Amino acid sequence: EMCEVAACGAPTRLLARLKSLLHDALAVRGRRDHGCLSAAELDSERALLAARTDRLLAPTPRDPATRRIVGHLRVERQALVTFLERPGVQATNWRAEQAIRPAVVIRKVWGGHRTWAGARVGQRLMTLIGTCRQRGLDPLAEMVVLQRSPGPLVLSLSAAPP
Repeated sequence: EMCEVAACGAPTRLLARLKSLLHDALAVRGRRDHGCLSAAELDSERALLAARTDRLLAPTPRDPATRRIVGHLRVERQALVTFLERPGVQATNWRAEQAIRPAVVIRKVWGGHRTWAGARVGQRLMTLIGTCRQRGLDPLAEMVVLQRSPGPLVLSLSAAPP
């Protein structure tokens, strides 16, 4: 997103270097996942990427937009290549974005969110439905249990995620 925002000027140079760094980090991940790197080689590659990141973020830019981007990246520095340090962690938040997409569409198109009360109900329903789906449970069956309960009830939702 930041790359799209900066159409020209100083932020573009920074973002081009950042894009190159992340591209190289993804290549390292690919080699790791295909078994082409030993543990020592992976550590070496991570150290090189860390040094590049430090060099990229070390200067304090004069341009306000670039300074804002660098400030954000400094705060998130440790999270930039978490996907290299912890196998199984995705490099992007694509899955999370896709998981909330139905709720966003419903909220924008209909969803009964003309009032704050409607928004809260919609939020709770989307959370229940999403959690049930992640756990392999039937959201409708769980809602029936809640509706039939004579008093407040906390669902267990304890089935293991697939």
